[in-house]
Amino acid sequence: MLEGIDREASHVSARGLGLVHARITAADALVGREVEIEGVRGVACGIELDGALRIRTSDGTIRRVVSGEVT
Repeated sequence: MLEGIDREASHVSARGLGLVHARITAADALVGREVEIEGVRGVACGIELDGALRIRTSDGTIRRVVSGEVT
């Protein structure tokens, strides 16, 4: 299992999330949930190919957040 994780991490580091994005999306526990991160509050809409979290704010704007602690 650890070898598989290491292989995936190396691939993502070298080439981005492209090939593993579908699996990440299927396992994303935040989609549709209210979240707050770095002062941005809204509903999580998924993860982009570059790893950014998409959040739909109360005014309908989609914000991208690339780092921070999600609550």
